[in-house]
Amino acid sequence: MAYVMIGIALVAGIHAYSYAKALKCSGNTVGAFVVLLFVAASIGLPIYRMITAP
Repeated sequence: MAYVMIGIALVAGIHAYSYAKALKCSGNTVGAFVVLLFVAASIGLPIYRMITAP
């Protein structure tokens, strides 16, 4: 089940990354940074949970 959650996070991360790229191209660099921060958290937290939880 943990691998499914990581897969879902990766798919959502790809979509959010493309949105952040569009924000940066339109001049909204702060918004792009915040979206990329959420992408890193949504991918990193399930991996961290999978590593630390038995």
